[in-house]
Amino acid sequence: MRQKILIVIQLSYATENAVRSALHQPSSLIHTIQLKRVDDWNLFKFSNSLQLRMELLLAKKKADQLTTDEIDELDSIGDLDRILTHANAMLAAHDSNYLNK
Repeated sequence: MRQKILIVIQLSYATENAVRSALHQPSSLIHTIQLKRVDDWNLFKFSNSLQLRMELLLAKKKADQLTTDEIDELDSIGDLDRILTHANAMLAAHDSNYLNK
């Protein structure tokens, strides 16, 4: 009986971690991306609320006060930031090539 309870607890924990992980995928933040005009460029940017959330999490990280969920969330935001930086660089290079033709 004790072994069956342990298996159920382990499965519940694994399911909870899988759900938590899915909630903090960069794709779950897609609704927080905006296309904004910056000087002569159209760039992908975080919404104000996501930018503020990232700044709050970074401050908590600096103070070593992040929870496990917040670490996952900050990792996802960081992943999305890297993706958008790459996409913006590609757009800028494309626009530069187009203007120079």
